Amino acid sequence: MTFMPLQASVTSSRFAFDGIRAQIRDLHTESIADLAIRARELGDVIPLWYGEGDMVTPGFIREAAKAALDEGQTFYIPNMHGYGPLNDALAGYQTRLHGRDIPVSRTTVTPGGMQALFFALELLVDTGTNVVYVAPQWPNIHKAIHLIGGEPRPFSLDFDGDWKLDLDGLFAACDARTRAIFLSTPSNPTGWTASREEMAALLEFSRRTGIWIISDEVYGRLYFDGPIAPSILQIAEDGDRVLAVNSFSKAWAMTGWRVGWLTHPSSLAEHIGAMTQFINSGTAGSVQAGATASRWSRRFGSASAPGWTSPMKRWRRSPAWSCRPSRAAACMPSSPFRASTTHAWPAPTFLKRRGSAWRRATCSAARRMPSCACACAATASRSRRLSAACLP
Repeated sequence: MTFMPLQASVTSSRFAFDGIRAQIRDLHTESIADLAIRARELGDVIPLWYGEGDMVTPGFIREAAKAALDEGQTFYIPNMHGYGPLNDALAGYQTRLHGRDIPVSRTTVTPGGMQALFFALELLVDTGTNVVYVAPQWPNIHKAIHLIGGEPRPFSLDFDGDWKLDLDGLFAACDARTRAIFLSTPSNPTGWTASREEMAALLEFSRRTGIWIISDEVYGRLYFDGPIAPSILQIAEDGDRVLAVNSFSKAWAMTGWRVGWLTHPSSLAEHIGAMTQFINSGTAGSVQAGATASRWSRRFGSASAPGWTSPMKRWRRSPAWSCRPSRAAACMPSSPFRASTTHAWPAPTFLKRRGSAWRRATCSAARRMPSCACACAATASRSRRLSAACLP
């Protein structure tokens, strides 16, 4: 066996770095995390950087997780699809919500919605293939496709007073190497929400071409025209090439818990279970016990959750709301957004209190970027009244 000669000396500081995959060498963490750390040191700051509200997880969910720990639930969960009571709860929840039978065999619990998304991509994407995604999009999507070895291929929404999807253009962006179309609906960062008719067109295209549909529906309950935004699960059959990503993070105020789920065809259950075993060995039992408790509350998991509906309805009536999301609150927790035709991330922005007024602070780079959403700031009152001011 012969080896290619190494260009770098083993004593070089780059020797180890040059030996990792090219996709990893290209990765860098986003500056949003650095900003969050620095801004919190200032104190009295309203955070606008992450996709999360400012409510602490409800007490009954926290208590359920504590009880699970006190009862000794500190071991592996042997079922790689998740904790039995949570699996049952998710099956019933999705069946009721979507008006179709979605049995336990179609759901796998994951350590966060991001892990569910990564599973979906791992199932489908090989080196040399591509994923067409609807943009603007939060950058994790672009980076995750790249990380696995695929080509991230953005297709931008049109904007003319509101965001619109050109389905013909989207389909034309696909080719023989396209493994999936990815969309977030409701969208982070635009608030655009796919209609039932657009979902039906996507499903018909998938059936005709064999291209998968990956639908990120994490913001689905933060919706004002019904109990849930239109979902691909409302029309897809078990055998369709459809994967739906979801999470407890947004609607249940559980961002730090890292628990989500992937809804998939039942024929993939065994293989996704094996992937779970070899990638993360499952989600912590106490975390799943807390997630299970969330099913008992009618106050959470929808746009009627305290802290979301009232302020958002006031914002939508405000004359300053010239770039509001169309039907959903998806861009509310982490705006203003920096947008491009490929992906978007909240501009590094926060509000610092100065006396009785709030001052918006951004880094110099962010001030040069266009804004497509509104800055939102909470007052100091107990009622958590929120105000919105449109950025230039």
